[in-house]
Amino acid sequence: MAGGERVIRKVDKYVLKEMIVPLIAGTLVIALLFMVNEIIWLFKELDLNSVPRGAVLKYIFLALPKWFFLTFPMGVTFGASLAISRLAREGEITAMRAAGYSVWRILRMVGICGMAFAGLSFYNSSQVTPWAGKESAKLLREFGVLAAIPKFERNQSLNLPPYAANFGSVEQREQVLFLKDILLIERPKEGQVYVYSAPTGTYSKGVWTIQDPVIRVIEGESLVMVNRVKELVINQRIVIEDFLRSAEARDRSTVELWRDIQDAKKVGVQPRNLEIEFYSRYAVAATCLGFAIMGGVLAFRFRRGSAFQGFLISLIIVWIYFNVQIIATEVIGRNGWVTPMAAAWLPVGFIVLFTAVASWRLE
Repeated sequence: MAGGERVIRKVDKYVLKEMIVPLIAGTLVIALLFMVNEIIWLFKELDLNSVPRGAVLKYIFLALPKWFFLTFPMGVTFGASLAISRLAREGEITAMRAAGYSVWRILRMVGICGMAFAGLSFYNSSQVTPWAGKESAKLLREFGVLAAIPKFERNQSLNLPPYAANFGSVEQREQVLFLKDILLIERPKEGQVYVYSAPTGTYSKGVWTIQDPVIRVIEGESLVMVNRVKELVINQRIVIEDFLRSAEARDRSTVELWRDIQDAKKVGVQPRNLEIEFYSRYAVAATCLGFAIMGGVLAFRFRRGSAFQGFLISLIIVWIYFNVQIIATEVIGRNGWVTPMAAAWLPVGFIVLFTAVASWRLE
């Protein structure tokens, strides 16, 4: 009995050894391909000449976890399909079958790897991605001013809540911005406008200092007050909505997301988008297991054809799956045609159905 168990363990180790390289390589390579788009966006939207290179690298590293949401299912498909295809091509599957191992027994390690990646996927989307998203947003805020400086031109407007700001010119000396021809507009209430104009000012470490501003208060079409003060200090960090992306639901942990959903329902708001994001985290995690089994099954099904026939078909199904997911979550779910839970799990049902059909009479 012990000897038979050792043989069984050897089969699992053998399958795992074949899976490990394409599984990890596929996950990382695809993630890096997605990262290229992130890098292109970063360099397109911001002039990074004045931003420390270490900050840029840190941002790229922090942006990586959000792409694992997509690459974990794809990586496990690569691992399962290529491993089984390689074993079949070398005649090792035939030897295992001759030794009495069923198809499902050979695929046991494939399923275990799929479950492991499902756990990793859920942990990544629930904990790692929200943390990394907040840190990357913080990093962009900290270095956003430095990145935006070369893009400032004469009469360039900027959103600085509660003000709309316009600067005639901006000059950087080390970590301080020197501003000229400053114009700030504030609307404290309907029908009332405060206009601040000043010849000079500075920005340093989140503090805006406007020197000798003239304040004009306009109500309707009438100028009701003109006043000059020595200094106006705005103690807040710059908010560059023109350059930075807004926070998204994926930047919330699963616990925070569920709390947001419950709070929205208490005040009568239908948080459909939040619910879709919440259920999608579980659905995509389950997809890792589904893709692992599907990749192995297709490799078995088409092992008598060309070497990579099953693998190529798996890639086609993965492509179809992601299109189904986009349609289900972004169109069907968000328009309320089905419940958010159904919209999130509909693509998983597609994978289960396809795998069941491909498994028919596989033995």
